Amino acid sequence: MIRNMEQTAINKFCRRKELPFLEARYALNSDACYQKHSHPTFSIGVVERGTSRHYQTGQTHRIGPGAVAITNAEVVHNCNPDMSRRWSYHMLHLDTDWLDSLAGQMQEVHGISPPDTSHLPAVLYDIELYNDIVEVNRDMQGKGSTLEIESRLTTMMSRLLHQAGHLDSHDPIPRSHPAVKRVREFLHDSEEMAATLDELANIAQLSPYHLIRLFRQEVGLTPHAYQINIRVNRAKQLLRQQKPLAQIAQETAFSDQAHFQRCFKRHTAMTPAQYQKD
Repeated sequence: MIRNMEQTAINKFCRRKELPFLEARYALNSDACYQKHSHPTFSIGVVERGTSRHYQTGQTHRIGPGAVAITNAEVVHNCNPDMSRRWSYHMLHLDTDWLDSLAGQMQEVHGISPPDTSHLPAVLYDIELYNDIVEVNRDMQGKGSTLEIESRLTTMMSRLLHQAGHLDSHDPIPRSHPAVKRVREFLHDSEEMAATLDELANIAQLSPYHLIRLFRQEVGLTPHAYQINIRVNRAKQLLRQQKPLAQIAQETAFSDQAHFQRCFKRHTAMTPAQYQKD
């Protein structure tokens, strides 16, 4: 019996060695759900079919075809199909160094302050931007030339950065609480360590209760969930280097390979082997 193509699910990443700053993802008829997480990259994506609930910074947006979702690096978020129905989407993940370089080039040419993506809305509707994201993703999945992809991406993101520079930026960006900043830095620098809550509270100079409350309020995750998120993002880097799964599980301090696989799938909706294969 031939399976209905409408229900065939595709969920894949695409990378090119010539474009190390870009990772594309395409999902077709996906019903996969994600727990709250963050990326070290700037993420921008569009809904092609179906509807989804996009959560970030304490707000949930119901989005559908035509919507562009924007998530800055290290911002806790998730985006799951509405009513557990299937949906299709395109995502692009951009290294922040590349984006900062582009903003610096714009500053040099136009003599303006560097555009700041933190002022962009979480969801916007822009048909030209929508089409550009879809085309970049399709070129990455297909046979688009490196020059074509990079040219389209640069034009697209410079237009978005220009828009960000014209948004109202009078409201100050909330500063990280010093205690939360110390704990986040410790978790990034010591991702392989099994720190206790008391140790983290000592670093923060707060009670364990106050630390968890403040950390979750500011970051959107508990310190433990944040540490798992760091390890999953580190595992992605090692998977792209084609290292053995058992070695990656050990290097990222998961208790065993099964634990690594469970956590990775909760964050990415695919197994480490599937991610590595793409």
